[in-house]
Amino acid sequence: MELEKRVADLEHSRTRILAVFGVLGLLGLGLSGFALFLSSKVTDVSESLVSAETRLDDIDSQIPDIPNMVNEAVDSKVSVDLANAWSFDGVLGQLQAQAICTAVSPKSKTVMAVLRTPTGTNATGNPVSDICTNICPRYIAPGTNRQASDVGSVHLYSTSLPFDTENGEIFNSGFATHVYPAGNTNVGFGPNYCCCGG
Repeated sequence: MELEKRVADLEHSRTRILAVFGVLGLLGLGLSGFALFLSSKVTDVSESLVSAETRLDDIDSQIPDIPNMVNEAVDSKVSVDLANAWSFDGVLGQLQAQAICTAVSPKSKTVMAVLRTPTGTNATGNPVSDICTNICPRYIAPGTNRQASDVGSVHLYSTSLPFDTENGEIFNSGFATHVYPAGNTNVGFGPNYCCCGG
């Protein structure tokens, strides 16, 4: 009797141990499946990060290196001071016109400073050019695929007239800018930049 009871207890223990190992096996399979699922998600996230990094590199390569452009413009005129190195149609003039056009344009526009070039001369020999209302639609605003329109114009001056003060001192103010509203009809060579937005 004692032996039968002991055998029954051992059989019962064996059944419980098998059940525990069965549960542990199922947990192991579950954990293994979960780990496999997580592994696939990590791969997806990793691929997304690589794709995002590639897109950021593409965007970064499209951003102009303005400080380098300015340095190159200034370095190209090493023997001349900055005011003499500046011209309205040079790199620094383009940067200045772009900044002004951006500042004066309506919001939610892609803005370009387009250099007006003379198309001829008037009866007195002064240069003339087409008006910005006709020039801007010739351009497509970058990144928008929209035809640009006239949002204003600017005329950049490298110097302005000297000014006599009470003390007889003469000052030259250096750079000056005249800003025109959209729709300016002046065909003379001023403004020298159209602000075109799309």
